[in-house]
Amino acid sequence: MSKLYPISIKGWDEVTLGNLIEVLTDYTANGSFEALKTNVTYYSEDNYAALVRTTDLEKSDFSPQRFTDKKGYEFQRKTALFGGEIVLANVGSVGKVYRVPVYCGRMTLAPNTYLVKFKSEYDEGFLFQFLLSEFYIAELYKNISSTTLAAINKDNFRSIRLLLPNSIQEQQKIAKILTTVDNLIEKTQALIDKYTAIKQGMMADLFTRGIDLTGTPETNPSYGQLRSPVEQAPELYKETELGWVPKGWEVVDFGEVVDVIDPNPSHRYPDASNDGIPLCSTENFYGENDYLFKNPKFVPLETFIEQHQRCRFAETDVVFARKGRIGLARRYGHESKAFSHTVVVIKSASKRIDEHWLVWISRSYRFLHFIENTMNTNLGVPTLGVDFIKKVPIPLPKIDEQRIVANRLDSITALINMQERENSKYRSIKNGLMQDLLTGKVKVN
Repeated sequence: MSKLYPISIKGWDEVTLGNLIEVLTDYTANGSFEALKTNVTYYSEDNYAALVRTTDLEKSDFSPQRFTDKKGYEFQRKTALFGGEIVLANVGSVGKVYRVPVYCGRMTLAPNTYLVKFKSEYDEGFLFQFLLSEFYIAELYKNISSTTLAAINKDNFRSIRLLLPNSIQEQQKIAKILTTVDNLIEKTQALIDKYTAIKQGMMADLFTRGIDLTGTPETNPSYGQLRSPVEQAPELYKETELGWVPKGWEVVDFGEVVDVIDPNPSHRYPDASNDGIPLCSTENFYGENDYLFKNPKFVPLETFIEQHQRCRFAETDVVFARKGRIGLARRYGHESKAFSHTVVVIKSASKRIDEHWLVWISRSYRFLHFIENTMNTNLGVPTLGVDFIKKVPIPLPKIDEQRIVANRLDSITALINMQERENSKYRSIKNGLMQDLLTGKVKVN
């Protein structure tokens, strides 16, 4: 009978990682700390070989930032890497496990990292999936006395237990299933990263160059496109306190076109209630656009009504963090919520500003950069007053141009959100499959 699970599983055995490991080594396998210090020189610029760190492996785009020369690489010949190896952090982010990507240059292991190679009679793909699982993390905590997981030694790692199919073919089938889902997650994340980068570029261009709406599509070949940059077409721009902006744009104080409302003018945390309306503070801000209420606090309905009478909440209103974490603008949305003293509500108050564009100007670099450079940070926790926010200067295109900008940014955001939902679905599928396949609960055909 298994110690990990209360029932025996036919064709599966409980083993320790130590029984399966061919090699478990680290940076110090190449020599003493003194010898390494003498022979291995670090460089921050490209050199003969890359030193592979877990911080490099965390990034979706693998781009090493530390290097060593030929002497250092040859001294570290025992931990040379060629792509595909399993490495794990033994200090810091303990428990994190990675596959080394294929790289165009030479690589060797950096400090604070283990390299593990398994015996050929076991499928490395299956064992890598185990090392990604919650079962591995649970065993890791059992074997380490510190709950902070500050470090793991080789004996800790070797003593970790797992359930293993006797058949390598079964191991391979399980690994193939789980790796297939990993590939879907990776491809979806790559799309998210791509669209996010495109969106950041769009934000920079749309709030400095805007959309050319002069003439008509028939008379203007550039109609509906970005204006040429100021370096190429200075005649399209004018200089203002915000720098160069397209001619036809105004520069106004934010308060000229919006209302900035403090839902809690007393600046006190609203009284809590056992039920009622969820209370939102910046702690409930989730991602770029959403709110997340885990174990939510509530306020009485009367408190929400008071705030609603003051703010007249609408779906397109902007909720803006004014204390501690500054900015993080997002729309109010369609779910009712009350607010703590950490936010203000910003509403369109003029026909000169489009309600859908409002959140985007509140997120723009110029808007946030002005706040960062102007606010007084010597008074402890950063706090923005309503009057301060009203005085932030903003570029103001014509309303038609605002609507096109908002539509384009909303569209790419919807695309990113769709991919994030897809990725969340794949991650849920992966978690369920790991529960079933790594325990033998569900057999593979």
